[in-house]
Amino acid sequence: MTTPTYNRLMTRKLIGAINHLLHGHHAIIPADVLRRIISAHLRELQGELPARKFGGIVSKLVAENDAGNAASPEFAAGLDLLASMLPLTYGMIPAGASFTVSGAQFGCVFTKRKDGVQGPRGFHGHAPADRIVTLL
Repeated sequence: MTTPTYNRLMTRKLIGAINHLLHGHHAIIPADVLRRIISAHLRELQGELPARKFGGIVSKLVAENDAGNAASPEFAAGLDLLASMLPLTYGMIPAGASFTVSGAQFGCVFTKRKDGVQGPRGFHGHAPADRIVTLL
């Protein structure tokens, strides 16, 4: 597996921050302030992600936000598409998190610990950081 040159954890956090701003339970933020905050997050995504792979999606998100359509289904679909192109890996999850390994034949649940991984057959060393996982 090739290691990407961009920070996948940061990009997933930015996408989560935008989703939280749009759908989270927080104090009401004026629309113009909200649009500027989302715009700043989208600029960070544009600067971090490779334009060849992600540029079109992020550009359309910027255009939707600038038009005041950040609450539209198209904007949400664009964020979901972007998140689906950035899979969650073992290196991104904190200790104590339970997960399954993507593509595994058995639906085993593992828990990441400080010194390794605890699974149904005992304790093992850490998995490779780029292993794709599904957080539970």
